[in-house]
Amino acid sequence: VVYGVGKNKIGQLGLENEEEYVLIMEKMNIEGSFVLVSAGFDFTLLLNAEGYVFGTGGNYYGQLLGNESFYRHPIPLHLNERIQHISSNYFQSALLTISGSVLTVG
Repeated sequence: VVYGVGKNKIGQLGLENEEEYVLIMEKMNIEGSFVLVSAGFDFTLLLNAEGYVFGTGGNYYGQLLGNESFYRHPIPLHLNERIQHISSNYFQSALLTISGSVLTVG
């Protein structure tokens, strides 16, 4: 279970609503077992126990590898390899694959 609190202007908390600020923790609308969460300026990435990455929020610079400018709900990042670690910064992220390669998005 993943919870979010704070700024949610473009959906970076994955709550599927348009509240700009969330002051009480709310459950993110995603199921599964997550081992790591990493946040940038206006987006959030989640890594599940199976090595798949999901993202929500801003995608203006390709942070989520989607076709829309932003997403108010978590979407899967379509990658060719499973991931073992994620680290996000302002508008980009580094993803460490299980084979040891590093992918960057954003």
